[in-house]
Amino acid sequence: MPQAPTTHSSRTNREESLRQVGAGLQNLLEKTRAEYVGIRRDAKDQIKEATKVTEPDKGNAIALPEVNMRRERLLRNQIVAIEAAIEKFKKFKAGGALFGICEECGEDISIRRLTHSPAVRLCCDCQAEMEENEKRGMR
Repeated sequence: MPQAPTTHSSRTNREESLRQVGAGLQNLLEKTRAEYVGIRRDAKDQIKEATKVTEPDKGNAIALPEVNMRRERLLRNQIVAIEAAIEKFKKFKAGGALFGICEECGEDISIRRLTHSPAVRLCCDCQAEMEENEKRGMR
């Protein structure tokens, strides 16, 4: 959705806000990597324990590693997205305007959305459209 023209002052404020959001990306990456390592370690321990479980408890013992595998996959995807956002942020700091721009429509992604999810690639409208298209494709 096209936004109203921006003034120099509002553009400067946006750039400063983007710098603040981008500055937290490395910390977010480190936290996500640490969680990923923890999930992997826990999953290995749970698999070992699952082999010791008696038959009545086997269903629960198997379900937990499966949940961890899904969480592991999600974290792995988040790490890739955060690393991509860091690269965009580096280009942004060097004068490129990639960080904070929707990859689909090319419009600014709101600072509020970036603050909540710094590695986001799409604006709210394009994200909603993509999700709606995915739902239609699943039917």
